[in-house]
Amino acid sequence: MAGFFVFRYGELQIAWFTLLGVVPLLASYRKRVGHILVSQPLPAVVLGGAVVMLVTSIITLDDPLPDRWQVLAALLNLVLLATFFAIPTLAIARRKFRLSRMLKTVVVVAAAATFLSFIVHYGIRQAVFPIERFKNVLVYADGLNPVLTGLSCGFAGVLSLGLARRAETKTGFWVWWGTSVILLAGVFYSASRSAMIATVAGTLVMVLTGPKYKRWLLAAPLILVAMLYGTGLVGASTGPLGPMVDLVKRGDSGRMAIYSAISKRMVEPAHVFLGHGLWAPEALPPEEAGSLAFHAHSMYASTFYHSGLLGAVWLFAVLGLGLERAWSVWWRSGDAVWLALLAFGMVGLMCDGTMPFRVMTITRIEPVLILFPLAVSSAMATTLERNRRREEYRQTPPVAVSSLVDEAVPIPVRIRVDRKG
Repeated sequence: MAGFFVFRYGELQIAWFTLLGVVPLLASYRKRVGHILVSQPLPAVVLGGAVVMLVTSIITLDDPLPDRWQVLAALLNLVLLATFFAIPTLAIARRKFRLSRMLKTVVVVAAAATFLSFIVHYGIRQAVFPIERFKNVLVYADGLNPVLTGLSCGFAGVLSLGLARRAETKTGFWVWWGTSVILLAGVFYSASRSAMIATVAGTLVMVLTGPKYKRWLLAAPLILVAMLYGTGLVGASTGPLGPMVDLVKRGDSGRMAIYSAISKRMVEPAHVFLGHGLWAPEALPPEEAGSLAFHAHSMYASTFYHSGLLGAVWLFAVLGLGLERAWSVWWRSGDAVWLALLAFGMVGLMCDGTMPFRVMTITRIEPVLILFPLAVSSAMATTLERNRRREEYRQTPPVAVSSLVDEAVPIPVRIRVDRKG
C-alpha cells in the first residue's frame, strides 16, 4: 500500500503489489483464498459484479475492439481484486499486529513523502504558493498532480488520526497527531477542493465517534491547518485570504462540461442499461469538454459511462454493504477509522477519479481510497462476528435431546476447547 505514495510508474506499482501480495498469497494460502472470498458477502459481491461487467463488456463490444493486452489486463485485475480482499483477512486472522504494522507503515511513508515534497517543491524549486500548488514530487509528474496529492495525503491524514485516537501512550498519541498535521498540510496546500471536503468528512466521523475528551484534539489538526491556509499567513504570496480567493475563482474547472458530454453519449437503451463497456475510452474532445476531459473526473460518472445503470446499482450496493461492514466494526469494537476512510473515499471521488474496482487506473488513487477500506472493514467485521459466535457457543450450556421427553434437558458435560476454538 505504501508504494502508491512513492512509485512514479504504474507498472512498477503493479509489479510491487504482485511481488509482495499475489505471489506470497498463492504460495502459502492458495487453498484458502476461495473460502475467504465466498465466506464474506462484500468480496463476493465485488468480484461477482466485476465478472458480470467483464461479460457484458464482451457482449456489447463496439469498434475499436480491445487488443489482447487489454483483455489480459482485465483478467489480471480480477486476480488483484481477490488479493486485495484476501490479504487483510489473513493478516487479521493469523496475527492482528500485522494489520497495525501495515497501517503504521502506510502513514509513515506517506508523511515522509509529503515532508520531502514540501522541501523539494517550495525549498529547492522555490515554487510560489498558491500560484503553484503543492505536488508529491515522488509520484506524479504533471497534470492532476495536486488533486491526487491532496487525496492521497488526506487519506493518510485521516488514518493517522485513527492511529492517534487508539494510541495507548501519550507519546504515541502526539507522534501520530503531529504526523496528521503534516499530511493535512499536504491536503490544503495542494488546493484540491475534493480532498479538502473529503478530509472534513473523514475527520468529522472520527470526531463524532471518538471519546468526548479527545474530540477537540482530533479536530485540532484540521482546524489549525485550515486557518493557516485560509488566512495566507504561511507561505502565501497573494496576501491574507489569497488562497481562499483562488479556490473560488477556479469555479468548477470544467467538470460540468465533462458530465454533460458523458450524458449526451448515454442515448441508446443498451448504453443506458449496460454502458459502453470496460474498454471504451473516457477521453473526450477538448473542444467539447475542456482541457481536463481525459477521464470522467468522477467515480460515479465513470461507472455509469462504462457499465450503465447495472454498474451504478452494483456500485451503490457495494458502497452500502461496505458502510454496513464498517459500521459493524465501529459498533462492536469502537474502531471508527474504517468508517471514516470509507466516507473520505466516497466523498473525495465524487468529483474526481474513475472506476473504483480497477486496481490500476489513469489516476491510480481508487485502490487506496475505496478498495483498501472496503477490504479491511469486511475482514474485521467477519472476524468480530465469528468471535462473537464462538463466545456465545462457549457460554451456552450443553443440551441433551431425548425422544422420551418433550423438551431439551440440560446435562453437565465437560468441554475441551482447543486453540482454534
